[in-house]
Order: sequence, then structure tokens, then C-alpha cells
Amino acid sequence: MDVCHHSRIRCWECARVQELDERVQELEQAIREALNRMKQGGPGTRTQVQVMLERALGGTE
Repeated sequence: MDVCHHSRIRCWECARVQELDERVQELEQAIREALNRMKQGGPGTRTQVQVMLERALGGTE
């Protein structure tokens, strides 16, 4: 069984921290992809980067 650092079986605080850590990793990956796309440049770069970042943020502007 999963035991957290509180010596409990998967407490909600640790589960939430893990969820947030995973979300941070997803956002960091999206930012890396956007920056790489910007370095490549070319037609449609701005639009592609905008779409990538909007998707990472859940469609918000």
C-alpha cells in the first residue's frame, strides 16, 4: 500500500500534492515545446505557440 510521509495510507494532502506536481510537469513540457517552436520560427509560429499554450492552460485565453 501507498503510505505517505504522514505515515497514513495515501492521505488527501499528499494525493493533492502529487496531482499538482503532475500538472506542473505538464505545463513545463508545454512551455518547452512552445519555446522550441518559437526557435524554429516560420509561418504560423505565433498561432501554433498560442494553441499549445491555450491547450496547456485548459483552453483559457
